[in-house]
Amino acid sequence: MAKQSGIDLPNFVDGIDNPLFPLEPGTTFTYESKSPDGEILERVETTVTQETKEILGVTCVVVDDKTFDANGNLLESTLDYFAQDEVGNVWYFGEDTRSFEDGHVSKEGSWLAGKHVPGGEIAEPGIIMLASPEKGDFYKQELAPGVAEDEATVAKV
Repeated sequence: MAKQSGIDLPNFVDGIDNPLFPLEPGTTFTYESKSPDGEILERVETTVTQETKEILGVTCVVVDDKTFDANGNLLESTLDYFAQDEVGNVWYFGEDTRSFEDGHVSKEGSWLAGKHVPGGEIAEPGIIMLASPEKGDFYKQELAPGVAEDEATVAKV
């Protein structure tokens, strides 16, 4: 096991085949939020790329997320970095985010495990999906203090 950023990183495998969060390269997921009358308010397209990125010595799968408004205008473009350990947990190693508004581009919300975040702390990888979740399980998904701090609790399986 490698020790990095104050946590022990487990051994990782190639690819992500967790049945609750499979990331097969070439797969695209499309999500739409709709108003009560069925009008599309926002669309998110998530594509599992063929690309990888090494973070903290771990080869991560690169996932491209794009968010569009109802008129098809790009609101946000994000590259997410995931890896699966040998037990089957899917880890989240960071995101490179670009938001577009009124002709301005913001990278607010971007973070990478092992890198300093504003305030001087070091971001750590979180877990995005457990291998065998059980009701009541609690885990940190994003550990970038002051930038991205998401947590999850399993409500039911």
